[in-house]
Amino acid sequence: MGLILLVVACAALVARLCGGRLARLDSGPVRGWRLLAASLVVVGLAAAVDAVNGPGRAFGPVNAFALVVGGVLVAVFCVANRSVPGVGLVGLGLLLNALVVGVNGAMPVSRHALLRAGTAMPAAGPVRHVGADQQTSLGRLGDVVPVPLPGHREVDSAGDLLVAAGAAQFVLAGMLGQANRPDPRPDPGGDPGRSRTRPPATGTERRRRDSTRTRYRGRGATVGADAELVRVIVQPPTGEMPDPD
Repeated sequence: MGLILLVVACAALVARLCGGRLARLDSGPVRGWRLLAASLVVVGLAAAVDAVNGPGRAFGPVNAFALVVGGVLVAVFCVANRSVPGVGLVGLGLLLNALVVGVNGAMPVSRHALLRAGTAMPAAGPVRHVGADQQTSLGRLGDVVPVPLPGHREVDSAGDLLVAAGAAQFVLAGMLGQANRPDPRPDPGGDPGRSRTRPPATGTERRRRDSTRTRYRGRGATVGADAELVRVIVQPPTGEMPDPD
């Protein structure tokens, strides 16, 4: 979790330096925030029950059900917002974490990674952690990446790295307004005569368009006059010519 928070904070700082604003995150196209809130409530209640009954006693039925319900809610949220930058990476990371936890009944942690990171086994929480061994399934998807952060040493999984990358992309795109930016290109799947919203033209572009229209209007008037002259020369008048006598 520390790595995810650090990456998100760095992404927000970079976006702010590039002119981004946090207020744009609230006006983005993300839908279904209540699904995430419900998922956090379900997992939090399961963790509270596990803490009251003692670590590991209620983990089997209570936390397993909580993780399934929470995972379904998060999956629905990711599907509803699949076009938002970063949401796909977050969903994939959570899916990998849920897969390895569901197969092993807990998150396997590499002891070698713990030694390299200089930390101990994580304390009891919403997801129980166990030491990885030869009986562990999908051990490479567990906590195997040592992250010796200053003041907070931890071991993360491949899913955690994807979640961090997706969250950073989401913050960057949201603060810079890229998630709401319309595509100026025409829609190939829709009406060929209808295009998507185009950004407003600058002063230079407007002057260029006006000069182009004036030039083409002048050319049109000249061509029209030349065509009329040619028609008069080639086609004789239809009326009768007066008799010279």
